[in-house]
Amino acid sequence: MDLHVHRKIIAIITAMFMLVTLQVPAAFALEEDAPVAEETKQTEQTEATQPPAEETEQTQQTEAAQPQSDESTQSDSDKQDEAKTIDVKFSIVIDQQPAPLEWIPECKLSVKEKTTVETLLKDTLKEVEFTCSISEDGRLISITSSPAGGNYCLKNGDLGEHKGWTYRINDQKSDKLMRDQELKDGDKVVIKYTELSAEELAAGEPAEETAENTEEQTEEPAEEASMSELAMAQLGAGSTPKEIADAYGNTKDKMTDLADSVNWAADSTWIVLALARGGSLTEEQAQAYLNSVAAETENSGSAMINKNQSSDNAKAIMALTAAGIDPTDVNGYNLLEPLANIAYVRAQGVNGPIWALLAFDSKGYEIPALDVGDPDTAAKFQTTRENLVSTLLNSRKSDGGWAYSGSSSDVDMTCMAIQALAPYYKKDMKVTIGGKEVSVKAAVDSALAWLSKQQHKDGSFSSVGVVTSESASQVIVALTSLGIDPAKDPRFLKNGKGAIDSLMSFYVKGGGFKHVDSNYKWNALASSQAFYALVSYYRSKDGKNSLYDMTDSGDGYKIDPSYDPQEEGGTDPEQDPEDVPKPEGKAKGLTKSGGLIKLKGDLTKKASASVDLIQKVVQRNLPKDAKKYTKDDIKAIGDAYKEYNKLTPAEKLAVRKNKFWKPYSKIIAKLGKVYHLDEKSGIDMRSNDDSALPWYIKLIINEKQMDQEETEKIEGLLGESSSLFTMYDVHFENSLTGKEWHPKKIVKVGLPIPEEVSGEAIAVHITDENKIEFINGEAEEGMLLIRAADFSAYGIASMTGSISDLMKTQQDEEPVSILPWILGGAGALAALLILLIARRKMTDEE
Repeated sequence: MDLHVHRKIIAIITAMFMLVTLQVPAAFALEEDAPVAEETKQTEQTEATQPPAEETEQTQQTEAAQPQSDESTQSDSDKQDEAKTIDVKFSIVIDQQPAPLEWIPECKLSVKEKTTVETLLKDTLKEVEFTCSISEDGRLISITSSPAGGNYCLKNGDLGEHKGWTYRINDQKSDKLMRDQELKDGDKVVIKYTELSAEELAAGEPAEETAENTEEQTEEPAEEASMSELAMAQLGAGSTPKEIADAYGNTKDKMTDLADSVNWAADSTWIVLALARGGSLTEEQAQAYLNSVAAETENSGSAMINKNQSSDNAKAIMALTAAGIDPTDVNGYNLLEPLANIAYVRAQGVNGPIWALLAFDSKGYEIPALDVGDPDTAAKFQTTRENLVSTLLNSRKSDGGWAYSGSSSDVDMTCMAIQALAPYYKKDMKVTIGGKEVSVKAAVDSALAWLSKQQHKDGSFSSVGVVTSESASQVIVALTSLGIDPAKDPRFLKNGKGAIDSLMSFYVKGGGFKHVDSNYKWNALASSQAFYALVSYYRSKDGKNSLYDMTDSGDGYKIDPSYDPQEEGGTDPEQDPEDVPKPEGKAKGLTKSGGLIKLKGDLTKKASASVDLIQKVVQRNLPKDAKKYTKDDIKAIGDAYKEYNKLTPAEKLAVRKNKFWKPYSKIIAKLGKVYHLDEKSGIDMRSNDDSALPWYIKLIINEKQMDQEETEKIEGLLGESSSLFTMYDVHFENSLTGKEWHPKKIVKVGLPIPEEVSGEAIAVHITDENKIEFINGEAEEGMLLIRAADFSAYGIASMTGSISDLMKTQQDEEPVSILPWILGGAGALAALLILLIARRKMTDEE
């Protein structure tokens, strides 16, 4: 697929995601935890499923929908056919009022001959790091954006009970599934979210299991005949104690190695919690995790780790508590305080109250008093256990369970709600909702009845028609949180098999669990969930507190099943910890009691070496004017920063606490101001913060020579009496590596307005594809202030007409991209997203 087409697709789809959310807010959420669909639910559906490494998410989501192909079986003629390309038109459209929304406006794509509609959709979305969910019967269920795009999801039923995804080819319905519909040259494909016909709705229903399938699925291993009735009752009909012990032990080792490989970064939360609750976390590992969480608070500058997701605080509280660490004093911050604001907690949908309850109840923490000054406001927004429980009970679906969105409950979300409500179930707490008394016990019992009905004949569970290991894991944790044995309770055994057996069916020899059965690789996300689910199961069998009830933290309990280390099974190279250098040596000594671990401020050898270089820079007695720095000065500054940039977040935190960091930070800030102003052209980017434009990025400006035809074309579009002034090629260079650099965030740009400008000044951008974009900025003190993320040629023109008139000049035959920005509105936000994403994907060396 043409690279320039990729850039436009990225721009349009991201902007359209935002526009839909602005117009239909109830249908979308900026969540990581919400359950949305088959493959994508692991990012949004369970915050408990947060992967230890960011790379795992996209792998897991696409594998479920893409069966492995064996290229070795293809004939030479087949390969020659595949080499041929055809041109097709492609778009994604959402039917809504007052007018349809073009999610991806129609564009021409070059693809291989015999490409199917399903492959076209997946490949196009993959280029922009989005994912789609397709059911086993071939129906498109949802489309979800990348983390950079906000993790928005539109799935069937979100905009109406009978609305969902379908497709049209050459403006006609097809009687073929997307996977069977091959494309011909000139075909027009429209992926459409619209009102579905009765036939389309029926086609999306999960196929019933046949007697043959059921028989095959429930066939018991021959070795089971030798198991005692007691063992079968304890561990389920399909899994032996030895098999479970081997899976637990090998997965524990693999998860420990994975956390080691990322230096126990803050996103190792669930590994830390599982190891701690299983009695296997060492004090050194707990210390490393504490340092990483402390670094997160340092980066945010407050106790609020993530301003958009309260669950980040809640997760950290639970992991720290499990490790015997006081979450009320992390780098001087109380991680409980942000959760005291019920508005912040509820902003994350149903996930926020779930994780806040689990965090507060993990060790019976007192909810801090909300400090907002005004007592009436504080009372209105103060979080209490009662309003968290009420929020959850009030969000139940009519069928008795929970879901993030839509009218039908979801297995994973229902299980998470049960986990949070477990302490109140046992107390039979009652709350008043709408003037009526509602019982937690009655609500949870109703959810359990619904959950039992969702179990398949082989003991497995699914979400959106797809059986996953994560669903089995969440069921295990939910049942054990209530004291229910998932391998004994008849409500949760089908043909003698339960959630434990389902989970074990996903185990990969050597340690780790798959996401779906069709995968052949272990998945870090699925494995971390399976790990803590098995911890929860063993704790329940041994009569210990449930996974999240940490009032017994530090009691010395240790899960220590005998297991045989196994050879490595199939792994995902992007997730395999063997590909990542591990820190030297293994930590010794298990964490003991609730004696609290304090933040460790000692410098490691690498951090000490970084401080030494920083100290030498500070002691060079540099000129006050950064423009007078010598080449040797600049090299010393850069060398010190490169060493600092190699450190872990915790090591960086320790360095920033050193007395030499503050004067050094002033030095690099001054040098950054020099790098971000081009004195010859007057183009000024000094107003950007370091996250958008790091200090070490050099602004590279060269005057662009415009030919007469280009100039006349632009001035013709702008109307009579318009003039195009000097154009400049604008690029960036990483001064630390000497390589070209591309922004990851919106960059503020100041373009000097020539004195000759009469009328309104407008920015002109000529893209790498030689397309023209007009950007309406704000004039201030002789500068036109704009924002951009795609850098090539920029300049200033004058115009006498209006922006609305300018938009009407867009030509269909020879398209000119016209992007008028009216700062301060929804249109501006969408436009900013366009420029943020619309650029060439490439690796930069920050």
